[in-house]
Amino acid sequence: MQILNAVLEHVKDAFTPTTAIVFIVSGLFLIFIDSPSMEEKKLRTEAIMLKAAGIFYIIGSLALFIFLG
Repeated sequence: MQILNAVLEHVKDAFTPTTAIVFIVSGLFLIFIDSPSMEEKKLRTEAIMLKAAGIFYIIGSLALFIFLG
C-alpha cells in the first residue's frame, strides 16, 4: 500500500493546473480542428475516434484534476 501512496503522491505533484489546461486544449484541438480535417478527407472512422479521444482527454483531465485536488 505504501508503493501505491507514493505513486499517487508523484502523480499529484506532476498533475498541475497547467498540465490539466494542456490536456483540455489538446482535447479541444482534436474535436474542433483535427476531426473536421479527417472528415474532409473522407476518413469518417478516424474522425469519430478523434472526437471520442478529445472528449476523453477533456473529461479525464478534469476528473483527475478534481480527484487529485
